[in-house]
Amino acid sequence: MRRFGGRRVACTLALVLSTGVGACSRSAPAAERVQVDAAGLFAQACAKCHAADGTGGLPMVANGPRPADLTSAAWQASRSDVELAAAIRGGRGAMPPFQDVLTAEQINALGTYVRTLKRQ
Repeated sequence: MRRFGGRRVACTLALVLSTGVGACSRSAPAAERVQVDAAGLFAQACAKCHAADGTGGLPMVANGPRPADLTSAAWQASRSDVELAAAIRGGRGAMPPFQDVLTAEQINALGTYVRTLKRQ
């Protein structure tokens, strides 16, 4: 009888573990995923330097560099999506890093949004 009980416990444990692993490996339903408002995030985190339309604002300090014109086709072509996300995450030149302020999802959403600013 003890042997039978051991098998039952083992089978029950295997069922519980396989069910738990399956539940953890599934992605959240679409309704539960948080959508990033990239335009709002840009307005909050980027527009004070790059202007609301991405054309670049005034230098932050006297005689300092002007923030990049993110709408420039030449500027857009000069950076890959990976480089763009890296600049947002780690900063570049006078631009501060945002890795401690934004999540990876927000950084990726911002990079995608910046691509929409390109002038034709």
